[in-house]
Amino acid sequence: MKKSVKKVSSIVLSFVIMILVLLSNTLNSMALGHVNTSSHANKNSIISETTISSTGEVNENTTEFAGGTGVESDPYLIETKEHLNNVRKYPTCHYLMIDDIVFTEADFSETGDYYNGGNGWLHIGGGYSNCFTGVFDGNGHTITGLYENITNTAYGFTAGLFGFVYNGVIKNLGMIDCNITIDYTFSMANAGSIVGILEGGSITNCYNTGNISTSSNDASHCMSGGIVGDARGSITNCYNTGNITATGSYSNAGGITGSISTISFCYNTGSVTASSYGNAKAGGISGQVDFIDNCYNTGNISASCSAQNSYSGGISGTGGEFRNCYNTGEISSSASVGISYAGGISGYISTEVSYYGSLTNCYYLNTIDKGTNNLPDTAISLTIDEMKQQSMFKGFNFGWVWTMSGNPNYYNPELVEDPKFVSQVVGDINGDNTVNPLDISFLSRYISQWSGYSFEINLIEANCDLNGDENVNPLDSTILTRHIANWSNYSHLPLTLS
Repeated sequence: MKKSVKKVSSIVLSFVIMILVLLSNTLNSMALGHVNTSSHANKNSIISETTISSTGEVNENTTEFAGGTGVESDPYLIETKEHLNNVRKYPTCHYLMIDDIVFTEADFSETGDYYNGGNGWLHIGGGYSNCFTGVFDGNGHTITGLYENITNTAYGFTAGLFGFVYNGVIKNLGMIDCNITIDYTFSMANAGSIVGILEGGSITNCYNTGNISTSSNDASHCMSGGIVGDARGSITNCYNTGNITATGSYSNAGGITGSISTISFCYNTGSVTASSYGNAKAGGISGQVDFIDNCYNTGNISASCSAQNSYSGGISGTGGEFRNCYNTGEISSSASVGISYAGGISGYISTEVSYYGSLTNCYYLNTIDKGTNNLPDTAISLTIDEMKQQSMFKGFNFGWVWTMSGNPNYYNPELVEDPKFVSQVVGDINGDNTVNPLDISFLSRYISQWSGYSFEINLIEANCDLNGDENVNPLDSTILTRHIANWSNYSHLPLTLS
């Protein structure tokens, strides 16, 4: 029943956001009359901006980009600020950066190309009808000095390099010294260095070093994240070092995102602050999360609330299932009227996801009183010296995911660069080098297409095809279930456990 309620709530929330985005898009189109952002133009972008020779060959677009035709095999090439700005015209296409991009203060001055009435950069994908649905590959390059300061709802309620991304993909991108701000007197606000709202899709191998801030006096949520403001997709292999703040009637702030269902292989070192009249949630990785694994935080986390509850956690303010995480940052929480929750891992395990709420292989510095404030507190408290010992982090996959060597300036576990998600043990779906009921859970969630779980499993390579038919389907889950239950009649099935 709780799962059903949660799914219905998620559908309702998504519907409300769609309505608000539609409204903001109408206003945004009025404000951006000089930019052709209609969905009509987007659908015909490749035809309208490329030329076809007499032999039928499609020529590259070298007018608005450095080349390319915008398709997967031949993406538009981005080399300059002007090329980057042109992405907004064709949000359904594929892009590849071929050089770093640096914005200066002059770009956002009154005489600059990106002044826009003092708002600075205007995010790509301002509304549902022209949201970004394509693929943007930073190709290991960076964007420096991006500035956006939205104070007018005509420009929507999202901010970042991209405003609203729907089932799009953004990867391999670094945001350096950006300054993203939404300051409203009313309406919700969602800001991240890369995306304001992620509705489906994924963000992978990205980072941020700039500051993100949202504020609103309306009875709406403010969502701030180093990478994404509010996410209902997957985020993996990302980190943040910037300062993140959210101030409003209800506020969520996270080093990576304000809110998300599933996130893995991320870390944060920046300070995170959420303050509000209603509930305030602050976390090193996310303000609130359903499932999170293989993440860590070293930044200071703070939540404060004047009328309801405050939730502050080293990994997330509130959450459901936590695996293979640790925190060394300071945690503070205060509530003038309501209840204050603070935890080394999570301030509180949300009741709406308590049917799978748990803390597994989670560790926190012993300067904090507890790992969480409800459910069995199975998180483990470690001293500073113990944090430097690999043997203390039981359950961590050192070698594939974690390492404690190679960095002379950091003594605690770090994530391996581009960690591989493939286990060496047949039937080990979640990568903890053992075969147990958790593997059934992960495989079942993937097969059921639970949003965000796809990155957990590298299909055939991760030993998910347990019967060898080159497909991953419910039969594989059944086989795994029967083996774990030691059903002797199924010993002939093609699964070798070690």
